[in-house]
Amino acid sequence: MEVRKILVPSGLDKDSDRELLRAAEYGAVFGAEIIIAHVIHYLDHFGVNMPEWVDSDKLREHTTEVAEGELARATDVCTAQGLKVESIIVFNKDIDDGIVDAAKKAGADLIIMTKHGRTAGHVVGKSPCDVLVLK
Repeated sequence: MEVRKILVPSGLDKDSDRELLRAAEYGAVFGAEIIIAHVIHYLDHFGVNMPEWVDSDKLREHTTEVAEGELARATDVCTAQGLKVESIIVFNKDIDDGIVDAAKKAGADLIIMTKHGRTAGHVVGKSPCDVLVLK
């Protein structure tokens, strides 16, 4: 199996750091590029069931800025280990579909993720590539 691109979905939490470190290990072994993807669940954040006084555009902008900052930090972890790394933000109404879409767009050969409720099972079922689910 040739692995050139490893997608790591990032929830911007401590589990994401563990996923990232494991992906970095695999990236070093395979000489693969790491793609860190954060999915913003837009249905919950941008207009649906939001009070009138909430500016959904500003909320989306703020959420994106926070994600970009955290992804920059995560990118530094990989580049410090000499790995080629890219980060992407995906907007989707379903987290699992967003991860699958990111894998397709990036041309990922492998997804490394932790078990997030039912999300990992859905990603495994829909993914265009192999998925390594960490305990």
